[in-house]
Amino acid sequence: MQKVVLWQISEKSDIMSHVTQTREKMSALFFPYSDKELAGKDVDLRAVSSLLVAGIYYLVLHTKTTDSTFCEINLTTEEGINRIKDAVKFILKQTYGVK
Repeated sequence: MQKVVLWQISEKSDIMSHVTQTREKMSALFFPYSDKELAGKDVDLRAVSSLLVAGIYYLVLHTKTTDSTFCEINLTTEEGINRIKDAVKFILKQTYGVK
C-alpha cells in the first residue's frame, strides 16, 4: 500500500487517477452523514480529514524510507505509534466537541 501511495503522489498516471477518483467517490458517501452530525458547528471535517490522512501517509512513508525520528518521535516503536494514535484521538475529540 505504501508503494501505491508513493506512486500516486510522485507521478501522473491513468490508473492512479482512477484510484484517486474512486477514493473520492467513496468518501462522498461518508461526508453527508458527518455533515448532519456536525450541523451548526463550525467544523470543516473534510479539511480535518485531509490533514489527518495526508499526515499519516507522510509519517508512514517517512518512517519506512528513513531511519530517523519525526519531531523527536520514533515511529518504529510502540510508544511512538501510540503517541500518534493519541494525537489523532485528541484532534478528533476536539473536532467533534467531545470532552
